[in-house]
Amino acid sequence: MDTRKRTVFFFVLFTVFAAIVYSAYQQAPPKAGTSTCDPDCEEHEQANEQDKPGVLEGKIEQIDQKTATVIAIQLEELSSKDCANQIANYLAQLGNIGIIKCDMATKRFEVQYNPDKVSKDQILKAFAEAKHPGKIISEL
Repeated sequence: MDTRKRTVFFFVLFTVFAAIVYSAYQQAPPKAGTSTCDPDCEEHEQANEQDKPGVLEGKIEQIDQKTATVIAIQLEELSSKDCANQIANYLAQLGNIGIIKCDMATKRFEVQYNPDKVSKDQILKAFAEAKHPGKIISEL
């Protein structure tokens, strides 16, 4: 194949490839968290509301509801859901922990536990070991 035919072949090949990529790019859905609307529109405001941290809740294990106690713990720092999950993992290692709730906005945890088998100090130690120390603010 001579040089001119080869150049035309690669030019056509490149043009077709570029057209395919451009077409795929145009048809791709927008990434999560991005919006093509005006920042002042309602859709944009609703998306921002969904991105705000909320309340996370999970059940570690089934415990006797008759003997269960709930304490509220205020954390000094809590920056992400990953941090909350790390704390939940440390609490799970204690055992006898029921339902936990984490309010990301207020940095407050509620921990349901069996006081006959786990102490408040053990729970606070688990928070400290997870590198998120806190203090008990109430017993619910």
